[in-house]
Amino acid sequence: MRARRLVEVVLLVAGAAAAYVLGGAMPSAAWTPPAWASGPLGIDPGSTVRFVRPATVWALPLALLPYLVVVARRTLLDARPIQVVLQVFLRALLLAAVGLAVSEPSVEQPARGRVVVAAYDLSASVGEAGRRAAARIDEALRRAVAGAAEEATDPADGAVLRRVGYAAAARVLGDEAASGGWPVLEDAGEGSDHAGALRLARALLDADRDPRIVLVTDGRATVSERDDLEATLAALAAAKIPVYVRLTASRDPEDAAVLSVDVPLAPRVGETVHATATIWSSSPKTVHLAVERDGVPNPLEPERTVEVSAGTTKVAIPVRIATFVVPADTSTVRS
Repeated sequence: MRARRLVEVVLLVAGAAAAYVLGGAMPSAAWTPPAWASGPLGIDPGSTVRFVRPATVWALPLALLPYLVVVARRTLLDARPIQVVLQVFLRALLLAAVGLAVSEPSVEQPARGRVVVAAYDLSASVGEAGRRAAARIDEALRRAVAGAAEEATDPADGAVLRRVGYAAAARVLGDEAASGGWPVLEDAGEGSDHAGALRLARALLDADRDPRIVLVTDGRATVSERDDLEATLAALAAAKIPVYVRLTASRDPEDAAVLSVDVPLAPRVGETVHATATIWSSSPKTVHLAVERDGVPNPLEPERTVEVSAGTTKVAIPVRIATFVVPADTSTVRS
């Protein structure tokens, strides 16, 4: 008797462990019931039933089947074999129902209509040309939304358009932006928080509508802004929220800067050497260099006009060492 009970305990524990392993072996799954089954199930037609652990529905009764057979054969009733089989079947069916509950089913209602959130870059780098391009894109979106509303038989099946404007920070735009009247942002010259705009756009989406986000920007970003943007785009992709990017014409800031000035390591007093200035430019242009030391113009060549290309350009300027100084302080170049 004890041996039989030990066998039953072992089968029960082993079956439960096997059901646990098998239940987590499969990824989540979805099932869309046919239209005739939606009513009896109490869900809307077209809804999807998603199971987090779908394998538990069959893994639980299958793994515990040996235990059910052993227990059924130990019945004290004078039952016919068909009755024993029926008992095992009904108990397995009950375990399948328990597995269905453990699988964490949830109902996803079909999306009705579409919500589009457009995030517009209004930073200083966009310029007037970029703002006009954004206005054209917004006009196209408004026409598309209006067309979807006219075609929908039910207002809930139409489309909704919302707007976000951003520079260093993102904010929701009011009705004044509907006609292309973009506001002038106080933080327009302090950067472009693309990631923050996308996060705000995500917060404006409706759970029961098909989501879309449109990012309208000139694409300029610092390294930190770019890294934050990549992480936010990855999060949106994981949430299955599509993001469409529309690039606008931007104002060329015509940036140029002196990155460094290098002189020989050990110049002698009175010696004429060449100071090499490394200049970076956003595009080919003409720059004017003024060479000074402690506010005094360089006597050998106080000024020079240089044609530089996009990227870095090195310019050698003759200077005379009047006194011994640290090489980095021998001469300064400004543009």
